[in-house]
Amino acid sequence: MSLVFIVVLTLSLSNLVFLPLSDACTVSVSGSLASYGSFPLVSHTDDNGFTPSDLRLVRVPSRSLRSKRPVHVWAPNYPRVVDASIAPDYAPSPSSQPPFVPIGYIPEEEETSSSSTKTTTKQQNHHHHQPNQRKETYAYLDLEYALANEVGLAVAESSCTANTVGWPVNKPGGYNLLSINELSKIALERCSTSRCAISVMGSLAEKYGFYDDGAGSPDAPDYTNSAEALAVVSAEDGEAWIFNILTGDNNASAIWAAQRVPDDAISVIANSFTIREIDFDNHETFMYSANVTALALKMGWWDPQKDPKFDFYASYGFDPMRSMKNKKRAKQLQRVLRYYSGRRMWRAFQLLAPNSSIAQSLDPLVGNLPRRMQGSYPFAIRVSRHSVRVDHMKAMMRDHYEGTRFDLTKGMAAGPYGDPNRPANTAQQAVGQFERAISMHRTLWSFVVEVHKSLKSNSRDGTNPNLSTAWFGYDMPHGTVYLPFYPASKIPPPRSFRSRLGLMSNFSMDSAWWAFNFANQYASTNFRAINADIRAKSETIERRIDEQKLAWETSILNSNSNSGGSSSSIMEQLGTRAQHLAQSVVDEWWPFAFQLMAKYGQGLVVYNETYAERQEYPAWWLDSRDVGFSTWQPNGPYHGVPDDEEAPEEVEIALS
Repeated sequence: MSLVFIVVLTLSLSNLVFLPLSDACTVSVSGSLASYGSFPLVSHTDDNGFTPSDLRLVRVPSRSLRSKRPVHVWAPNYPRVVDASIAPDYAPSPSSQPPFVPIGYIPEEEETSSSSTKTTTKQQNHHHHQPNQRKETYAYLDLEYALANEVGLAVAESSCTANTVGWPVNKPGGYNLLSINELSKIALERCSTSRCAISVMGSLAEKYGFYDDGAGSPDAPDYTNSAEALAVVSAEDGEAWIFNILTGDNNASAIWAAQRVPDDAISVIANSFTIREIDFDNHETFMYSANVTALALKMGWWDPQKDPKFDFYASYGFDPMRSMKNKKRAKQLQRVLRYYSGRRMWRAFQLLAPNSSIAQSLDPLVGNLPRRMQGSYPFAIRVSRHSVRVDHMKAMMRDHYEGTRFDLTKGMAAGPYGDPNRPANTAQQAVGQFERAISMHRTLWSFVVEVHKSLKSNSRDGTNPNLSTAWFGYDMPHGTVYLPFYPASKIPPPRSFRSRLGLMSNFSMDSAWWAFNFANQYASTNFRAINADIRAKSETIERRIDEQKLAWETSILNSNSNSGGSSSSIMEQLGTRAQHLAQSVVDEWWPFAFQLMAKYGQGLVVYNETYAERQEYPAWWLDSRDVGFSTWQPNGPYHGVPDDEEAPEEVEIALS
């Protein structure tokens, strides 16, 4: 560690207690034997609604290989990038947006068989470790991070804490070229397997340097946002992996490790590393950088004499009590981090593994920290074969701890109508915290990807269609509809999913995101009743979608099998069906959202022109002294009485 790094670390941490985790995403992954469809599943919630963001779901087309590939700093706001060479949707707008200037270049194809991957040549060949040998990149669906490519490789991201921090080369004190945004996109451009994706990302990050775009600046670093974790799943090899990465020594290069999720297990990421003990001799289960232990040894974060087994998270996860001088503030931040991550891990394991005694016996009060604690949550939990379905992951993403002691739809903070959403910011002088649910008000989008191997067909072009499906939903998971998109199809998402008018600062009915956000915002006025209507509507639509998707896939595949149609023609037909379906649901959602405004308002539920019900406040809420109903007196208070104050005596008021 450089002297500069030590000084920055020491001076900056006193202000960290109230800083939010910038992306704060929840990820789950299910191995091929655990998943109902016999291929891995991966889910992701993007909770980066702290600031205005680019909402577009973009298809990045395949392109010819170049001698060098530009590297950008992807903006957290709109537009995330301006570069027509990436995709037509990233071209400058009519208002003549200036193209982004690359901060550097890398060769289009990198050699990835370096010693850092710790795999033998035989293992590399067996697992298709090398990037694709085509003269073109793979096409993929793109967001802030890459989503899934045309051959069934998908990734999901969650920002993490770390003991190191780094910045891009275009910032003072920055020595690094690649963020997780670019690494995930490069992996999907080049690879068809999980191992290839991890090797490509790891070796590039070591060579060119990794930084996290939420790590603040050299004068105000943020160690709660300085690292990343990805879940990586592939249809070709049927494997699911977790990839953890942070900046290396002297704020440069990278340190990383990857662990395979057992085929019959599930794993969860909630803004912390989850890789623990690394078996350096087990190359079927672990991959890692050549320097994976070096910095931990140098800084004393790992002592082999006390703990012979190297624990990645214990060594590199940010520990306020170890790093901060102000121990009172360190303890506050440690508590926030412990349950901000741990509570979601506990809940996701419970929901996705209802029949697992291990999952059901996890203690929600243990939480998740770098240091080992009794009852620490495991990296993965084995489940019954083929027990995890897409619908289970959707339900998990919609959860607010309903039915548990942490239920966010209960209590005074939820208001009289059970709203689980909590403001993103609290008063700086306030000490405390709310529970963090999986589904929340600042979720911009979420998805589940079910990957599939390409189907064998008698297509005349000699290629095979790939039916991997990204189930994508805008805005809060508890108030969205998950719509199917085929990454292998050249047909892009509907225009409303790519609209340049779909800005968070500009309400527009041309934007699919606004349709769902509009209904969800209104639901906060009477959450229990309005969200119940939204959930019922979304469940009806999703059942209909499942039936329609199965029917059109069966029809199109059978028809083309008999006629020997081309694979590209098959995927075009499927993509067109998906595009029309997605837009039809958005078109259906707008009048539904408007009808919610007609049904719920003025303290009524209006069913028709002759019948309405009054929406009354519940007695438990009215009885609270804070509310002011039970403590009202003619002479005041007129606004409730704080818990630590006595209500004034009632006085007689003369009637004239």
